[in-house]
Amino acid sequence: MKLAPIVGIVLGVALLGLVFSTSAVFTYQATRSFTVNVVKDTNADIALIPNDQMLGYTSSKQPFVNLSSSNGELQIDFHNVSLDSEVTFTDVFEIVNNLNQTVSISVTTNNPALSATLSSSSLSPAGESGDNAYVTLTLNTADLSQLGTQSFTITITASYSQ
Repeated sequence: MKLAPIVGIVLGVALLGLVFSTSAVFTYQATRSFTVNVVKDTNADIALIPNDQMLGYTSSKQPFVNLSSSNGELQIDFHNVSLDSEVTFTDVFEIVNNLNQTVSISVTTNNPALSATLSSSSLSPAGESGDNAYVTLTLNTADLSQLGTQSFTITITASYSQ
C-alpha cells in the first residue's frame, strides 16, 4: 500500500479546509494632513462667552466666570462652597454657533456633584434667527467627602447632520 496518495488526500482536505474557513481581511489606510487655527474660546466655531456681568463677583472681587488672560480659555470658579450645600449659577456662559449651519449641542460633566443644563439644544448660525444657548451650573456638595479644592470638567459637544 502506498502512503503517498493517502497523505496527498489528507493534505488536500486540510488545505481546502483552510481556504474555506478563513475570510479575507482587507485593511486600507490613508494619511492626510490638515491645519487648524487655534483661537481663544470667544473666537472659536462654537464659541464660549463668559457671562461675567450677570453673575458678578465674590466678596474678594474675583469673578465667578471669566476668560484666562494667558490663553483665552473660559474659567469658572465657584470659590468657597460649604459641604452639604447646593449652589446654582444661572446662565454662567453663552454658547454661540459661528458655523454656517444649525448644530445640536449637549453639555456633560465628569462628576455627578456638578450638573449642567442648556437653555436650548439646537443652535442656528450666528446672525440668523434663533437665540444662543446659555449653560446653567448646579453644584451639590452633599456627596463630596473631602474638603479642599475640587476640580470638574465640562464638555460641550456640537454636532450636525448633512
